[in-house]
Amino acid sequence: MGLKFQNIHHAYGRNKVVHDVSFSAEQGEITCLLGPSGCGKTTLLQIAAGILDIQHGQLFLKGKILAESGNNPPPEKRSVGLVFQDGALFPHLNVEKNIGFGIRDASKRSARVKDLLEKIGMGGFEKRFPNTLSGGQQQRIAFARAIAPSPSLLLLDEPFANVDIQLRKNLRALVRSILKTEGCAAILVTHDPSEALEIADKIVVLNAGRVIQSGSPQTLYDHPATTDIEALLGGGQPLSGTLSQTHIKTVFGEWPRSVIAPQEESATPLPLPLPLPLGEINICIRANDIDIKTSNTSSISIQDITCIGAHLRATLQTPESTDILFANLPRSSKLNTGDTVEILPRKSSIFIFPK
Repeated sequence: MGLKFQNIHHAYGRNKVVHDVSFSAEQGEITCLLGPSGCGKTTLLQIAAGILDIQHGQLFLKGKILAESGNNPPPEKRSVGLVFQDGALFPHLNVEKNIGFGIRDASKRSARVKDLLEKIGMGGFEKRFPNTLSGGQQQRIAFARAIAPSPSLLLLDEPFANVDIQLRKNLRALVRSILKTEGCAAILVTHDPSEALEIADKIVVLNAGRVIQSGSPQTLYDHPATTDIEALLGGGQPLSGTLSQTHIKTVFGEWPRSVIAPQEESATPLPLPLPLPLGEINICIRANDIDIKTSNTSSISIQDITCIGAHLRATLQTPESTDILFANLPRSSKLNTGDTVEILPRKSSIFIFPK
């Protein structure tokens, strides 16, 4: 077992920021806390670290109580490593001493530091000082310093936020690889959905201090619980619609029920109860799941076409509504701005939710 939050509440004065939060971060897994600013992610991380006291609820580590109301060991009494957004290296210590700072067994310190420097691709940097390193290099050293004492739990607060996009991708892969080798439980705070999908074994989505949905990246991507989660992780575009026995009707067309993503009994949680209720619904449709073709009878027109790398992206609109829909097209597409088109979502591609 790793770390378990049980019925955690937290408030700053009268401002309640965490409401009855329960979830676990298993040993050997990376758990991402994902959500907008102010949703409680960093508060939960600081509670786990011992920076904030638990006001209500309990925290378990490896099946034993780590902290609870009235019993809050300080950070130095917990087997926890911390990586902050800015690295927070000791400026007066060189790289070797920064990484080795928390290693108590002096006989193993040098070998452990050397091993970690090789793993993060910074062998030979032992005598360099933090002010001579790039931002990405400083974050690598901060990560190595946090993992060096082999903590039971590693906490990372948006550790890649201050580095450029390509380096960020490389750091994610590096950190995931090392964490899997080390085998500790890890919790990473992020507001970047692509980061959560790339690095996490488990994603916990928070909003307004509450857990909205948790599960593997695959579960949340394939079975989002809300339109917000689908928009966040799947890039789904929200539309209003009406569901009948045979069709879904929207301002962009009337489509057969075969376009609805399967409502599996095993999916948890389900967007809608089975059988699907008829009437007004919300739907989400992804730009990659839309086929379009020219039509002389349709009122839907292409407002714009832009290049987004491997695809073209068409902006679609109809005079009957202010809603806009994006569809990805192959680079070889012959469609043009101003064309009128018919839209057909692909089979089993639309997610539906209660109105």
